[in-house]
Amino acid sequence: MRIGILLGDDIGLEVVPECVKVMKAAAARERLEIEWQPLPIGKRGHEEHGNTLPAVTEQSLRALADRQRLPFDL
Repeated sequence: MRIGILLGDDIGLEVVPECVKVMKAAAARERLEIEWQPLPIGKRGHEEHGNTLPAVTEQSLRALADRQRLPFDL
C-alpha cells in the first residue's frame, strides 16, 4: 500500500508528522506494509514548483487513488 503525505502549511507541519507516527504504529501492529510518499503542497509546492498544488502532486495522488481503487474521485 502507498499513502501520499501532504504536510500543507501552518498546523499541518506539526499535526501530520504525529498522525503519520500513529498510522505507522497501527500498520506495524497489523503487519501492513506501507510506502509513505511525501508530496509537495502549499508553500513548499509553490517554492519547489511554482504552484501551491503542483501537477506532480495531483498526478501522484491520482496514481495512488487508481492503484488503491478508492471508492471516490479526486
